[in-house]
Amino acid sequence: SPENYYKLVNSFLQRFSNKMNMSCGIAVHPRADYSKKNPYNFNLFYNTTPELISKCKIAIGHASTSFSFVLLANKPLIQIGFQQTRNTIYGIGLEVFSKLIGLQKCYIDRKYDIPIPEINHEKYLEYIANYLVDLKNVSFYNANQALVSFLLSHNGKHYYNSQDIEL
Repeated sequence: SPENYYKLVNSFLQRFSNKMNMSCGIAVHPRADYSKKNPYNFNLFYNTTPELISKCKIAIGHASTSFSFVLLANKPLIQIGFQQTRNTIYGIGLEVFSKLIGLQKCYIDRKYDIPIPEINHEKYLEYIANYLVDLKNVSFYNANQALVSFLLSHNGKHYYNSQDIEL
């Protein structure tokens, strides 16, 4: 039920905040509208998911396409789920994604410990190459050379060797 969902998410985020001594906020799904009532005990942020991810220390979520931003930004991720939905499309997606990027699952509708997020750099790179972008097969126009060089020197150092990219 929605009530149980928000109760479990709020409880997890509060426990996480306390354990890690961090504040939490919610990047709201683009189609969600909580203007009448915020069911979370945390601040809501609309239409800023990539920016929030780029600035966060740890990302937490479930069944989200925004996980691509998390991997590209090389941020640690905690993936939460529900044992009750384990055999649904969301539960199966959680299982598959967890294996692909080498991350432990945290089912928040049963007894759990707050996971310590770790980045499996090899699995992140593999996922990025297999599902998001393969920079070895991308051609860049001369006009984009400055931008690509900047991105590689700024964020790309974690993922790409500039010799792999033909400018």
